[in-house]
Amino acid sequence: MPDAGLRWRVPDVPGVFEAASAWRHPQPFLEVVRQTYGHLLLESLGGTYSWTIRPANRDQFRRAGLTTLGEYIDRFLQDDPRPLPYLAHVSVHRNLPALKRYLVPPPEFGPNWVDEPRYDRWSGPEIYVGRRGCYFAGLHVDHCNVHVGFVQLSGRKRFTVFPPADGQYLYTWRGVQFPYQRRNSAVRLFQPDWAERWPDACKASPRVIDVGPGQGLVLPANWWHVTQVLEAGVTWNVRIVNHTNIAPFIREHLLGIPRGIGLAASRLRDRVAGRKPAWP
Repeated sequence: MPDAGLRWRVPDVPGVFEAASAWRHPQPFLEVVRQTYGHLLLESLGGTYSWTIRPANRDQFRRAGLTTLGEYIDRFLQDDPRPLPYLAHVSVHRNLPALKRYLVPPPEFGPNWVDEPRYDRWSGPEIYVGRRGCYFAGLHVDHCNVHVGFVQLSGRKRFTVFPPADGQYLYTWRGVQFPYQRRNSAVRLFQPDWAERWPDACKASPRVIDVGPGQGLVLPANWWHVTQVLEAGVTWNVRIVNHTNIAPFIREHLLGIPRGIGLAASRLRDRVAGRKPAWP
């Protein structure tokens, strides 16, 4: 069993391990969420980058006729044929704080120096709920050299992952939350013609990893990944900063200061000139 202190080492490659004890409550996770937070409006939920649910997701829930988290969970748990959008990026700290004490990171996650509400933007413990076929289409790496730990509380999920060196083949671009980092890929692996549209991506070396109920996965920093739900379920993920990545984590944030200032100035110039801002 990995040591939780400074002797812990991030794995060289992603690997699956048993994590059945990560949820420490006698009732299933979604039942507790429904009892405790079923009253929450879906449009009030959100992720850890200081935004609430994105407009596209809000429209999906409205079209599905869903208003509250409890309504969503009821439909998820029932054999209901009506469409159900992917419920992604639900912050544990911001939206489900009473459940935090029952979500215990497995020792394979190692020590985590940012797993507190005030560091939510960095640690971001989040919940994802989806039926079979749901997927997170955006191939990406998580920001600022964080490691990422996942636990399947129920259901099965497929991770398609690429080592950091494959970024040169993945048509990368800068995102919104951390616009000074090339941590997003234009490649959409779930499109049947992806190889024709992004031919360089065929030079990459992806690995496919299936994670089942009660299992966990650690992605070392800067591994590219995208996910697909194989069997309806719930995923809990946490971003990790500790002695193994604190130096590049801080360095990336410091580098982001002048880059962020420059980007803000560029946006202001575009706005004054009446031009549509272009992401660099």
